[in-house]
Amino acid sequence: MPSELGTIYNNLADLINAGVPIVRSIKIAAAGFKGKYRSVMEQMIFDINNGESIAESMSKRPNIFSRLDIMTTRAGETAGIIDKTFKQLACWHEFQYRMKIKLISGMLLPTLLIHLAAIFGPFPAYILGSRNLSGYLTSMLTVLALFYVPIGVVVFIYKFTPKNGLVRKLLDAIALRIPVSGPAVKALNIARFTRAFSLLSSAAVPPAQAAEQAVSATENYFVASWFAPMADSARRGNPLSEGLSSAKLDDYYIHSWLIGEESGDIDEVTDRLARIYLEKAEELFEHFYTWLPRLLYFYVSLIIIIQILKAYAGIHSTVGIGLQPWHLLSKEDITLCFVNFRRS
Repeated sequence: MPSELGTIYNNLADLINAGVPIVRSIKIAAAGFKGKYRSVMEQMIFDINNGESIAESMSKRPNIFSRLDIMTTRAGETAGIIDKTFKQLACWHEFQYRMKIKLISGMLLPTLLIHLAAIFGPFPAYILGSRNLSGYLTSMLTVLALFYVPIGVVVFIYKFTPKNGLVRKLLDAIALRIPVSGPAVKALNIARFTRAFSLLSSAAVPPAQAAEQAVSATENYFVASWFAPMADSARRGNPLSEGLSSAKLDDYYIHSWLIGEESGDIDEVTDRLARIYLEKAEELFEHFYTWLPRLLYFYVSLIIIIQILKAYAGIHSTVGIGLQPWHLLSKEDITLCFVNFRRS
């Protein structure tokens, strides 16, 4: 099943391009959906009929439409290219959906194995009596916590902390340095900036304003900081490319900007660059999603080995006591042997 938002944007782009009025286009697109998306589009129809723009209506629903969606839609409306804007947003959301599906499919089996290891790993020790129910549950929950707590912390930070906060900056820095996924995150955020700038520039937004708004659409703080000087460069009357960081961006990207500015085709050049870096990000994420399950398999194997060794140590210690000569056993050892005998 394709992305719902991607499908909505694609349908709207086709309908508007065919000359169907915007309100009727939204009605037709809404007919193919149920639940929250249909409700949102019906509310948008009400807003538009009451004089609001599409972007204004979208901005009232930030839980559905991202900042990039709202910003580029506003620019597309202003320039009269809303069909092109919706088509590009459709491509963007389809890309995000593909990455999400690949991550879920890659994580499904390892996640199942982690839960099985957490449940059955400490089970032999519990059955043999070397661990009580409380110890078994503690061991199981510890294994699951090692998996869920880091994920929960990262999600919480990205959802509920300021974008420019210290903890968020730290996570953004770490994200760029993780092998394989780091270059993918970098390419994805470069594509986000470039796509946003291309849409805003094609909508006749002034260069400095387009660069500034495109920076705000970039998710990673450090990648955004590489492009931030471009707006200042444009305000001083200099080319945007003078604000690009040659230490962080590759030569191809910088030279493409130079050529686009010199030839006056900056909209076309940035559109092409956005596609190139989006394809690069997708390829890198595919590699990452191939290796991530293998790392989780290693984690599961390690848990199983540790639990087996613990169970073996418990059995060995019990048997060792049982093999000692009776005259060398302490009162506590004799009591333990008697308890183990009654359990067996």
